[in-house]
Amino acid sequence: MSWHRVDPRYLRQREPGTLTLAFVSHGELDLGQLVLHLDRTGQVVRFELAFDAFLGSGERLAEWDDAGGLRISNIDAETGVGPRFRGAATLRRYRRPPPNVVQALLAYVRAHADVLEPAHRATIVAALTTALGNA
Repeated sequence: MSWHRVDPRYLRQREPGTLTLAFVSHGELDLGQLVLHLDRTGQVVRFELAFDAFLGSGERLAEWDDAGGLRISNIDAETGVGPRFRGAATLRRYRRPPPNVVQALLAYVRAHADVLEPAHRATIVAALTTALGNA
């Protein structure tokens, strides 16, 4: 199953000169989303990829930009104080992400990325593949 594109009219376009695109996957047991930030030429300058595998070990977030490279985090949504108060989710960034986490993100992208432009897909796959080589 591929991602479904969110109409850009419903997305906040935060920076002048960039276009934000979002894709979500639903109707399956795994959940995920991809947000791309494109420059005026249509090149990816930043992306955020979130993935929560069904019966997995939690949600993962991969963030990449052309200046800072790839950062992979575990999202801990169970933070908060007491049964009635729920705090904001905590990101626990990996210094060196485990290869199985990177492989799961890469497999998720490959299974859903058929709706992306080839250059956009290549940017995401290259960032994740590079992380595998550095693990």
